[in-house]
Amino acid sequence: MQIIAARSAQPRRITLSTSATPSTTATDYAVERADGGYSPIGVSLAWLVGAKSVELALSNPLLEGITYTVSIPSDVDAPSFNLVYYGQADPAPIAPANDEDPAAEAYGVSIDWLSGGLTGGGDLVEVRGRQCLLDDLMSIAVMEPGELFHRPDDGGSLPQNVNGPATPQQLGQIRSRLKRQWAKDSRVKSVDSVDFVVDQGGQIQMRSKITESVTGEQIMANVPGSNG
Repeated sequence: MQIIAARSAQPRRITLSTSATPSTTATDYAVERADGGYSPIGVSLAWLVGAKSVELALSNPLLEGITYTVSIPSDVDAPSFNLVYYGQADPAPIAPANDEDPAAEAYGVSIDWLSGGLTGGGDLVEVRGRQCLLDDLMSIAVMEPGELFHRPDDGGSLPQNVNGPATPQQLGQIRSRLKRQWAKDSRVKSVDSVDFVVDQGGQIQMRSKITESVTGEQIMANVPGSNG
C-alpha cells in the first residue's frame, strides 16, 4: 500500500488516499516535521472514510505553514508523502441527522470538542457517524468521574491514572472500569480488548478494540496517555 495523497482541513486530522485498502491501526502511520524539528504528534485513531482512504486523528495539532511527512514505517518501500497545513477551512454547514444520512442516524451527530478545532465563524466543529461514537468513547476515557452530572460515575481518568508508575493491578482496574462504562453505550455491541502499551518515547497509550452494534464490525478506539 502506498500513500498517494494527503490533506488536512483541521489541525488534528489528516485524510490519506492510498493505492489499496488502508490499515485502520493507528500505529501503522507516522507524522513528523519534514525539517526535522520537534514534533510530538502521534496518530491516536485511524478509520476508513472510503475504499481507499483513511482518516487519522492526531494526538497534537499540526502547526500552520509547516511541512509534515506522513509515512508507513513498517513498509520501508512505501514512499512518504508531504503535506502543509494551511489553517482550518470554514467547513460547509452540516445538516441535522435524517433518513438521507444513515450513518448520522445510526451513530449520531455531536460537537468535536476533543480536537480543539474551530470553524471560520469561531464555532466548535461537528462530527457525525462512526466518528461521533469514537469521540464519545474517548471522552469517557479521559474524563474525571463527576464531570457528567447525569452520569456521575462515568469517567476513566486516563490522563491521571497513567501519569505515574501504574501497577498491573491499577491498570486492570482501569481496564475493567472502561469496559463497564463503554458497554453502556447502545452503539457498542462488545468491548473486546483494552490494552496499555508504552511507545519508544515513553508515552503510555491505550489501544482498544470494540465491536459496534450497527454493522457488527470491530473497530479500534485508541487513546493517547501521558509520559509515565
